[in-house]
Amino acid sequence: MITIIIPCLNEKTNMHKIKKNLFLFRDKKHLVVDGESNDSSQMYYEKNNINFIKTFASRGFQQRKGAENSNTEWLFFLHADTKLSKINIIEIDKFIENPENKEKVAYFHFFLKEKTIGAKVVSRWANFRTKFLKLPFGDQGLLISRDFYFKLGGHSNLIVMEDLEFILKVPRKDRILLRTGILTSFRRYEKKGFILQGVIHIFCQILFLLNFNKKLIIKVYKYYG
Repeated sequence: MITIIIPCLNEKTNMHKIKKNLFLFRDKKHLVVDGESNDSSQMYYEKNNINFIKTFASRGFQQRKGAENSNTEWLFFLHADTKLSKINIIEIDKFIENPENKEKVAYFHFFLKEKTIGAKVVSRWANFRTKFLKLPFGDQGLLISRDFYFKLGGHSNLIVMEDLEFILKVPRKDRILLRTGILTSFRRYEKKGFILQGVIHIFCQILFLLNFNKKLIIKVYKYYG
């Protein structure tokens, strides 16, 4: 059995994606972890019979609380603006059926639904980073056994870089890129343009990998990114 964990903050506009993704999983368990949204999200969860809990807004903390409130053998962390397909579900099922994957993590290729040049550049960089550096981020989904998740210590309470911080806990040989890809939104790159946004993100990631002061990284990321 698997629990789909979706951290949310004011995701009312993505409720249709959440519903469609959960429908693909059918009888699997799910848990939305809401970071005190103020867009009437709770009303939509209740209206659509979506299981949820509320915490303060911090994606790392939300994901950890979701894992703590689960009781299944496997966990799948998913962003609210990501779109899954039936073939993604088939790959997930195959992965968890293999007992050799109990202490491995899996994630998907990354694609943006927009067809702009900026979206293509971002997608290609993300897939290059994932394939050769084995550094996937949360918008690629993360599939892991519950025991292995807590053995690694789970997500921390970091406000930013929580996905990078967690994946670095996983031995490189145990990070598995699945064959298929998932679609996500280009929205976070539209605010300041994909070039500036991308440069800031990469700069902050490098600072994190070089173990710079995390308060400085958060300040740069939140102000410029």
